[in-house]
Amino acid sequence: MAKKNSGKVIQMLSPENYIRTKARTLPLYECWINDDWEETKQVGCIISRKHNNGNISYCFYVVDLLCLGLKYTHFMFNESLSQYNDFIAESKEDVFFEPADYVLVHNIIHAGIEYAEEYEFKPHKDFTSLTQYFLEEDNDDIELMDIECGDEDGRPVYLYSSSTTTARENDRIIAQLERTAGPNNYSLINEDDIDEDDFEDDFDDQEDIYDENTFEENREIFINLFNGLKDSDDPNDLTRLTKVTDALFFELADEELVNQYYDELFDLLFIDVELEEISNEFLGVKPEIEINDELRKLFMSIIRDIYRNLKKARESLELFQKELAGIPAAAFLELLILQKERSNKYIETLKKYATAYPDYPLIILILLGHVYASGNVSDEVANNDFNLDTLFPGRDSLHYLEMFYYMMFISKLVVYERNASKMEAFYQVLDEFDLPEEVSQIVEDTFSLSRIEYFAEYFNLKI
Repeated sequence: MAKKNSGKVIQMLSPENYIRTKARTLPLYECWINDDWEETKQVGCIISRKHNNGNISYCFYVVDLLCLGLKYTHFMFNESLSQYNDFIAESKEDVFFEPADYVLVHNIIHAGIEYAEEYEFKPHKDFTSLTQYFLEEDNDDIELMDIECGDEDGRPVYLYSSSTTTARENDRIIAQLERTAGPNNYSLINEDDIDEDDFEDDFDDQEDIYDENTFEENREIFINLFNGLKDSDDPNDLTRLTKVTDALFFELADEELVNQYYDELFDLLFIDVELEEISNEFLGVKPEIEINDELRKLFMSIIRDIYRNLKKARESLELFQKELAGIPAAAFLELLILQKERSNKYIETLKKYATAYPDYPLIILILLGHVYASGNVSDEVANNDFNLDTLFPGRDSLHYLEMFYYMMFISKLVVYERNASKMEAFYQVLDEFDLPEEVSQIVEDTFSLSRIEYFAEYFNLKI
C-alpha cells in the first residue's frame, strides 16, 4: 500500500492477483520449449508477457504427456528484461530450449491436462489457482492442434524415478492407474533401470523390505520395534518403525476409499499460501487499522524466539502488547509461550482467550486441536462443519503459519476418526502443499507418530 502526500491511499495488486485479473491483457512476448518434447513426451515450456514498462513476467510449465499431465508450474513477476534474459540463458545450460509458437505451447498444456484427467490426475495446484490465468483463454480463438498423449496406442505410461518420487507416491499412482485405466492397460518405466550399471543404491538396505512382507510379518516387526523403542540405543529404530507403519497402513487401507478421501482432503486444505505477508486479518485486526512493518516483523521474530530464546520472546511480547494492546495476535503469542513453558495456566488461559476472541482462527484452532487430542469431544463440537470457509471466512489466502495450524487441526480430526483409509489419504495429501520445509516436517512427523499410535492400539499394545 502506497500513500501520497495528499493522503490518498492506492491499493496495489499483489503479483498473484495481478496474474489472475490482468495477465491476459499483457501482450505475449515469446515462448520456449525443450527440443526433444515430441520424442520424450516430457515438456518444459516458458511463456512470457511484456509490461508497458518493458519488464517481463513469465510462467514455467512442466507437462507429462505420457500420464500425469501438468506436474509443476511457477511464475516470476515484473522482472527486468536483463533478468529475464539471464534466466533463459541459465535454463538453456540445462535444457535444449528452442523458440516455440504460443498456440503449440497452449495446446500441449491443455492436452496434457485433459489426458491426465481421464485417469483422475489433477494439474498442479498452482495452475488451478494461478498460472492458468497467464494463458490465453481456452476457446475457439486458439487453433486446436492434435497433441499425441500416452504411448503409440494412446495408453498411459507412468515414468518414475526414486530421485523424484517416493515409494508411497509410486504405489498411489500405480493403484490409481490400475483402477482408472484397468489391468494391463498402462505401462510403467523406472528411469533408475535405464542406467542401471551407473546407478548407485544410496538407500538403507531396509528401505523397501517391509513392502515385500505379509501383513502378519510386518505386524511382528512393528510389535518388536515398538516394545523395544523405549530402551533402544539405535537412532534408526524410530525410522524403521515409521517405515513398517507405512507398509501396514498401505495394506490395511482400502484403495478406493483412500482415493476418495484424498480428493476430499485436498479440497478441504486447498488455498493459496503466503510466505511473507503478515496481513491485518492474520493479526486479528480490522483492515483500516495501520500497523507498521516493524511490528509485523516483531510478531514473527517472537514466534521464532519462542523455540530459540524463550526469555527474549517474553521480553519482546511485552513490547508487542504495549504497542498493540488487546489484539488477538498478542493473545496467540502469549498462548504459545505458556505452552512452551508447560505452564499450568495454559489450558485456563486458552479457554479464556477463545471466549474473548471467538472469531480469531488461530486461537480457535489451538483450542479445537486440544479438544480433539484429548478425545473428549462433545456432540456440539463434533457436529460442526470445520473447513476453510467456516474457520477463515472470506479469505482467499492464508499465511503459512495459519495453514500450519489449520493442517495440524485437520490431522487431529482425521486421527480422532480412527479411519485407516482416511489416515493414509491424509499422509499422502501432505505432499501436495508447499509450506516451508521445517513447517511441513513438523506436520508430517507429528502425524507419523499418530499413525504409529494407531497401530499400537490396533495391536493392543501398551502406549
